[in-house]
Amino acid sequence: MPFDAQLFLKRVKPSLSGKSIGCFHEKGRTVQLRMFIFTVLIIGLSACTQANPLSAMLVTPAMPVESTNTLPAPSPTMETSVSPAFTPSPTPSPAEWVWTANPINGNLLVIDPSSNSIAVIIPTGFHPEEIAIGEGAVWALDRSADRVMRFNLTTYQMEAVIPIPQGKTMALASGEGGVWVGIEEHPLSNVLRPYEEYIPNGGVIRIDPRTNQVNGYAEVGSVSRLTTGLGYVWALTRNTVDTPLYRIEPQSLQREEITLHGTHDWLMEDAFHADDKSLWLFSQAFARLYRMNPDGRLYSVFSLRQQKPIGYADLRLAYGSLWFATPWGDVLQLDPSTGTERSRTSLRVPLRSITAGAGTIWVHAPADGAVYRLDALTGEVQARIEIGEKVPPTPVVTATPIQRATKPCEDAPYSRLQVGMRAYTFKEPDLPQRLHKEPGKESERVGWIQPGETVTVLEGPMCAEGWVWWKVRTERGGYTGWAAEGDENEYWLNPLR
Repeated sequence: MPFDAQLFLKRVKPSLSGKSIGCFHEKGRTVQLRMFIFTVLIIGLSACTQANPLSAMLVTPAMPVESTNTLPAPSPTMETSVSPAFTPSPTPSPAEWVWTANPINGNLLVIDPSSNSIAVIIPTGFHPEEIAIGEGAVWALDRSADRVMRFNLTTYQMEAVIPIPQGKTMALASGEGGVWVGIEEHPLSNVLRPYEEYIPNGGVIRIDPRTNQVNGYAEVGSVSRLTTGLGYVWALTRNTVDTPLYRIEPQSLQREEITLHGTHDWLMEDAFHADDKSLWLFSQAFARLYRMNPDGRLYSVFSLRQQKPIGYADLRLAYGSLWFATPWGDVLQLDPSTGTERSRTSLRVPLRSITAGAGTIWVHAPADGAVYRLDALTGEVQARIEIGEKVPPTPVVTATPIQRATKPCEDAPYSRLQVGMRAYTFKEPDLPQRLHKEPGKESERVGWIQPGETVTVLEGPMCAEGWVWWKVRTERGGYTGWAAEGDENEYWLNPLR
């Protein structure tokens, strides 16, 4: 029962008036009255603490984070129609709380849906961007340093940091017995001959959630999006024109490229989502939503209005509707059977992802420094929860910058080096490369470049005996001299990214 100070004074005050007060002035009685009041106050404070056990969970934040239920001007505009009824979940337990991240301050934040406020702040010391919840933990991807972090769902402690040195990390997903990271492999060289075309390599890395160790790799190309469902891992990859879709068997890592059957449209997808029965795909290029079975057979195609993108797209099937966070800043609630629009909420900010939980829809907009809560029946914005400093919008992933090779010598191979660049030699074969005092095979030898060693290009190019020569300084041995870049069969000096 909460402590009522006014009621307490009303009951005690009459006994403190006139002669009756003398009974409290007897030896020891004054102390007893003070102890009684102190005890009642302590009981009242204890009741308040029990009513808010979250105070024991909060991790001291690196910066203050405020939360609010009010929307900034201008208010989102909405068009709504009737959607199927469902029963919202009761007061959510901590397992249903919403996780999000702010890579600027390095915090993971946990939102309590019952109060629309930040309940837990976890400073990581890293830059988490993308979050996946599954396989008994919360997983966060730090693209800036190519690593995955694991967090405990109930204690909020960071349990592991898993480096991904195999390439540049692009996407994260969990499910089907593993944690999955999409990468783009580091190219051996970013310099191309005029007739060459660049197609990035990459694939999907499997992390065993029992050991937190990488234990598999499926090569499919540079991965832009990942999801799990229907018994598979799904990867959208990046090609020069299209976005090939791969289906990966999670145990054997056998992969198969899936094409759309029943349409002339190319696979040019920007987002996708797997539910219990089908795979949903969105194409900004065609302004369409596709629904297909695991073999690529189309169930339906829905046309949308094509608008200029300002952010990313994401899809989620939840509470009897298909929820679509559009790249132009709207959130659409669609009938999954007919594609009919049930509601439209214009947030007018770049969106990143959309999730469902605790009977409601959550739209993550780090570029606005906020997470929006939407009513799962009407699509109406119920709250805007601030998550800290706004994250500058990142452009849609583009190909690795490519530099064209030159031909400084008519009788020599193309050159990929420039003055000021760094270059390296291969570790295999295990043979050092000669450094000469002047360009030319017969010139005096002044040092060596060891296998796998890095050099800095100082001067050049020079042409001699059908080769392109560069003056370099070795970083390990400290030698300076002229080295040949390669012959018509192979390069000996390779540009370092």
